[in-house]
Amino acid sequence: KPYTKAIIDAGFPNVQEERLEGVMKYLEFCLKQVVANNELGGIMELLNGEFLMPAPGGDPIRNPDVLPTGRNMHALDPSAIPTQAAVEVAEDVTRKLLEKLMDENGGQYP
Repeated sequence: KPYTKAIIDAGFPNVQEERLEGVMKYLEFCLKQVVANNELGGIMELLNGEFLMPAPGGDPIRNPDVLPTGRNMHALDPSAIPTQAAVEVAEDVTRKLLEKLMDENGGQYP
């Protein structure tokens, strides 16, 4: 496969092609999403008074759901907001860490 040859030519002769399959499938998916640009189509839908599906915004590496472009992008990703349970656990861990550091520092904050 061309990508295997390119990797070997780049100085990685021990590449195992079967280990690359998942990564290459993901990269192919990303490429298809990038070239599925619908910016003009999305603008035309809006100008015609049609509904434009919302989609998250941001970095396509961190969140491939931002692709393809041309949708009604919103900045807030509800899945990235910590839950109340996560906040409570973080508070407990932080409190315990500060207590430990104070004990190690003669009762003073470090």
